[in-house]
Amino acid sequence: MDTSIQIGFKPTDNIIEKVDRQCNRFLKTNGFSDDDVQKQINILNELVKNGMKYGNFVSPEDQITVLIHLDKTTVTLEVDNPVDDSSRNHLKDLDKTIQLIRGYQDTFEAYLLKLREACRCPGTKNNIGLGLVSIAFKEGAILDFFVTEENILKVSAISRFKNGFNPRSTT
Repeated sequence: MDTSIQIGFKPTDNIIEKVDRQCNRFLKTNGFSDDDVQKQINILNELVKNGMKYGNFVSPEDQITVLIHLDKTTVTLEVDNPVDDSSRNHLKDLDKTIQLIRGYQDTFEAYLLKLREACRCPGTKNNIGLGLVSIAFKEGAILDFFVTEENILKVSAISRFKNGFNPRSTT
């Protein structure tokens, strides 16, 4: 059984569909239930949308890379995209959002806070991070990020399975 998959995608309009199909196939092959597959796809979609929105795709080689890694009790999803100096404000907002999530024992509180901010001023900077806070709360993802020396932003989400998952089962 393959426990990791890495796929590169050009930033196009149908990238979400491609990511969904390949993620679905990989996780089902590894025994994930339909519900657990959908949970991981929801997380991955949010990370890919952020990569598309804030990535700096200037050269023809630039792409979004998706990595899925499985071990006995966790799934790690990682989305990589190129960034540059113009991404500085986004990276600050990303850091603030992740620190907000970590600042609450219950991610529901962080979600409510972000939701209230978004409702007060729709369409403003208050909406930044709502999707990430949402997947931390709704899907239980643990989020992190860093930027490599090559200016690649790597955003990861880890999901834990208390009893592990049962590879190749039909549960």
